[in-house]
Amino acid sequence: MRGGKGGIVLIAGLVACAAVAARLPALGTWWCLDDWGQLGRAAGLLDGQRGLPARWLSQQAWWSLTWPLLGADAAAHAWARILLHALAAVTLARIALRAGLPPMARLFAGLMFAATPIAFTPIYWASGIQELLGGTLALLAVERWLAGGRAGAVAAFVFGTGAILSKEAAFALPVFFVASLIPARASSVALGRWRRSAAAGLVVVAASEAFLVTRHFATGSGDPYALGGPLVMLGNLGKFGWWLPTPGPVFTAQVDWTRAGVGLAVLAAWGVAGALAWRRGSRARLAAWFFALLSLAPALPLLNQARPYMGYLAAAAGALTLATWWPTRLRSGPVLMAAMFVVTVLWGQVGMRGRIAATGADGLPADPVVRAALAARETAAAIAAALPPGFAGDARTLVIFQPKLSGQPGAREHADERAMETPRYVALSGALGADLAFGGRGEVLWTASLLTAPADGFVVCEKSKGFQAWGSVHEALMYAAVLHIAAGNHEQAAAQLTRAVALDGACALRVPEGDALGIPPAVLGPGLAGFRRWVDARVARGELSAGMAGRLREFAEAR
Repeated sequence: MRGGKGGIVLIAGLVACAAVAARLPALGTWWCLDDWGQLGRAAGLLDGQRGLPARWLSQQAWWSLTWPLLGADAAAHAWARILLHALAAVTLARIALRAGLPPMARLFAGLMFAATPIAFTPIYWASGIQELLGGTLALLAVERWLAGGRAGAVAAFVFGTGAILSKEAAFALPVFFVASLIPARASSVALGRWRRSAAAGLVVVAASEAFLVTRHFATGSGDPYALGGPLVMLGNLGKFGWWLPTPGPVFTAQVDWTRAGVGLAVLAAWGVAGALAWRRGSRARLAAWFFALLSLAPALPLLNQARPYMGYLAAAAGALTLATWWPTRLRSGPVLMAAMFVVTVLWGQVGMRGRIAATGADGLPADPVVRAALAARETAAAIAAALPPGFAGDARTLVIFQPKLSGQPGAREHADERAMETPRYVALSGALGADLAFGGRGEVLWTASLLTAPADGFVVCEKSKGFQAWGSVHEALMYAAVLHIAAGNHEQAAAQLTRAVALDGACALRVPEGDALGIPPAVLGPGLAGFRRWVDARVARGELSAGMAGRLREFAEAR
């Protein structure tokens, strides 16, 4: 292979194309989990964080930029993540060039990182943009640092700042830069000053961001980001040591202490190999090992939140290390390059599709992000199936109703409009996800009470299987009244019908025709008779006016 500019361009092209082709299954993903909050803030449906936010670039700026351009198009956002990963892989190949590796070794490093299973979650999950932005910018910073010169130092500071403001894995970048200055002498006092200034500036940025992270992420014993002691750190280090070399088709996020022990041995062997190479005059292997440990350091104390994808930068360092063992005597050529490209694409595709298709004992996706994305997509599709054609462009409010039939007093139902966190509610993060899925208009209400629903709303009812269209709020109130009557909740039924009269007093109250509610006549008939007796009793005690009593009897005698 040529080693000039043509060879550099060819390597970059092959690595970029392989990174894209290997990750195409991610285009089938959808929004889930933290994505709703990121999109909601960008769309103006949620208030932004007060004060200086942590991870400003990846949690604020990125979404503010992409929302006007891409909206809620999940595939378009997935393309952005895939292309960002491709840039990271190409940048790693450039770092291999700076480290003095031969062309085929540089190609190998880029391809290995392009298909690493560690990158699955950041690419498949929209909120994984934090790892991708932080990792890509950190690699760009290292490449510019190795390029040297004043421009290189300035660019390294800029990219490094962006990486630190994206994810904590980049916190130790200034440590890596300072360490690289110790054994080397600057070509001039001026250039040395620029590099020292860039490293010092990144120390300030990293310290400031670390302070913000501790302010915004709760780390107490019972909090999501709870921190552990030395044993937890050692166990997490072993987990990452196991995850990094695991091939995609057999990748597993579950690591016991036996596997963690193997992982620790792998990392120790990596360090020993780096030290031996250092003694022979090659620094790349030990530098990559040191960089990997630094990038993992912020994740090691996490008691419950250490995840494979947090090793994204460490995976890049691992790919570079493997490339240092590339056999220089192996003859290169188009056939070998094509074979490496094909193997990389197949490896990445098999790993991606395997993770997506893997199921647990319940038959649902085993990967938690894949499971959440599937649940969110299916929930949105079920809601859409219950809506009339063209509703997305309608100005009416979408009301998603969860009926409560536990015999609560009517006054309590009016006061407690909070929806229950059913699996469908959790999948869409309530009204926020439903709103974003149907246009981001800020006109979706997921509620447990129709008594305060807006008069212009269109109601769909959440049922045990899917959702059912109930029409206008006036019609839905009569549906809800029937459910309460069948359950013997007469006071709640009366509250629904009273609201229906208030919305449209001229419209007749009637029991909905057909068996849309699935209530057998043997249940509904006695229920209506009991409701008439309840109305008569309230009239006798002077608790209902004659006019309202007549409207309620009208409803109860409609069949």
